[in-house]
Order: sequence, then structure tokens, then C-alpha cells
Amino acid sequence: MKIDPKVACPACNGSGHRCVTCDNTGYWRKDHIKFCQDMRKANIPFRFYEGRNFYCGPAAVSDHFSDVMSKTSVPCTYDNLGKDHIVYPK
Repeated sequence: MKIDPKVACPACNGSGHRCVTCDNTGYWRKDHIKFCQDMRKANIPFRFYEGRNFYCGPAAVSDHFSDVMSKTSVPCTYDNLGKDHIVYPK
């Protein structure tokens, strides 16, 4: 997974090598880490996304945005990608 240096964990620089600071997600923001943990638990693939409103961080793609939003306690928003939605923390 590619991590943007602007959002990479300062402890491991996004390498994810057994990092306790970011729980091997590569991200340092608590909401990004929680989002990644929730997606892993729900078996929903996630990836780095750089999109609208200057967002840089983890995101999940789904046919229905509610499928992703219902699996995390992190407040999220989404963008419509045509037939899919990309969901990411606010």
C-alpha cells in the first residue's frame, strides 16, 4: 500500500514494519488508524486515496457507501466514482 509522506506515520515513515504507533497501517492520525483497523476486521480492502477537499489517507471502495460506513465508528464521507463509492474519514 502506498502511503503519502504528508500523512505517513512519523515512527515508521509509512513502512508499516511492526510499528506500534500506527498499528502497521502506516498512518499516524487516530481516526485513520481506527478506520484501517475497522476495515481489516470487516475484510474490506482499503488503500491510500488523495481526493477532494485536500484529503490524503486511507479509503475503501464499495458499491454502496453504507456497506463501509456501517463497519466503522469513524465519521466518514464519500465520493461517487460512477458506479462505485470511495469512503474515507472526514
